Amino acid sequence: MSCSTFKWIVGIDPGKKGGVAFISTDLASVEVFPMQDTTTLADLFRERRDEIYRCFVEKQQVFPKQGAVSSGNLMKHYGEILGILTALQIPFEEVPPKRWQAFIHGAKHKKRPRKEKKKMSIAKAKQIFPGVSFKGDGEAEALLIAEYGRKVLVGVL
Repeated sequence: MSCSTFKWIVGIDPGKKGGVAFISTDLASVEVFPMQDTTTLADLFRERRDEIYRCFVEKQQVFPKQGAVSSGNLMKHYGEILGILTALQIPFEEVPPKRWQAFIHGAKHKKRPRKEKKKMSIAKAKQIFPGVSFKGDGEAEALLIAEYGRKVLVGVL
């Protein structure tokens, strides 16, 4: 089936302060949600599964200086998100942060401090999606991940 048969391309920033963004294939509709508990996420995706073309999920990994509990919680939630998408038979791709960030922000982005990267994501999301209301860098990055996915699907990359 072609991308035009479906309505939504989804970007997911799985972090605790992350978000879920639905953008229509023609950019006519955009919806952004804060990251939810897995039951609420499952309901959200179940309601829309027949309209979703593909989800792009930011790939997660544990870093050496992260605490064991926070790392465990992040990876558990990440696995639950992938499980929901799999169970509902929603196609998805895991996208490494460096890949979508390099496309959206350019190569120099990776050399900047984390807080500066987050501010850049908010500014870029406001630039690409003027008039779309979102809260914080997690929702902004979900929008940018969805936009990255849209560009992949229409062959810009």
